[in-house]
Amino acid sequence: MQDMRNIVSAAVLRIAKIKDPGIAAVEPHHHLIEDLGFDSLDIAELVSTLEMTTSVDPFASTTASVADCSTVAALCDAYTKQ
Repeated sequence: MQDMRNIVSAAVLRIAKIKDPGIAAVEPHHHLIEDLGFDSLDIAELVSTLEMTTSVDPFASTTASVADCSTVAALCDAYTKQ
């Protein structure tokens, strides 16, 4: 499970660095929109990248929603529960 958290965090950090090259790390409590400045296209790119990287789509079922994943930790949880 830690590997999946690392994969998700690394994908978030990659996009966050594009938005703000000064970001050195992302923390579980960081909000994707409020703290990291993600917009809907960034989130779509993130989910797409993670699906291609992990072959996991936690949002394909009705039990998980991208809208519920506002923080890095919540996103990690969605991917590790698969």
